[in-house]
Amino acid sequence: MPSVGLRPAAVALAILVLGASAGCDGSSEPPSGLPSASVTPPASSPEPPAGELVPLPDGVEVEADWTPAGDAVNDAAVLSAINVVRSMRAVMATGRPDQVPYRNYVTGAGAKAIFDDFVLPFVEAGLGVVGTDRLFDFKVSDADADSATVTFCNDQTNIHAINRASGATVQPTPPLPAGYRLTQEVSLSGGRWKVSASAVEEDVTGCVLDR
Repeated sequence: MPSVGLRPAAVALAILVLGASAGCDGSSEPPSGLPSASVTPPASSPEPPAGELVPLPDGVEVEADWTPAGDAVNDAAVLSAINVVRSMRAVMATGRPDQVPYRNYVTGAGAKAIFDDFVLPFVEAGLGVVGTDRLFDFKVSDADADSATVTFCNDQTNIHAINRASGATVQPTPPLPAGYRLTQEVSLSGGRWKVSASAVEEDVTGCVLDR
């Protein structure tokens, strides 16, 4: 497998946006409780209606072990956190950082700079992503009418990066962590919940699910 060297920020990108399963069955059905989304967006994906999932390209899947609890603030905050991952996944799969959902969900100046530093080096290296990652253990704290903090895990033990031009599997150097915990501060802006700040804890044992 070819090796592709990325600077540390680009490796951290994989923590946030890569996730793959060699045995992905191509199903586009979301887990129970999540709204539906198409899996083939145009090159520059439009913004989905509020309360819906960001669409994903073919070959990419984001599974979220979460069921809406009926609390409007908590549910909207978690859905926005899921959509940030989905929007970054779409950018990484297509190599198009101009996609509307990505630009609109990551709005805080600090968060946008961090995510761009993760995403853009990966895009510029000509890499893409295929497969599935699994989000779970969602926790919402410090919630009020227009802000909240969402913490969750991403198991990415089956990650595969690919060369976008050839489709060949490549291995970023250093290797990608198996699991991470992401903390996102989200706030209500223009009728949507968006990320204003973010932090990542890498190589978290509890964020890797049993197979």
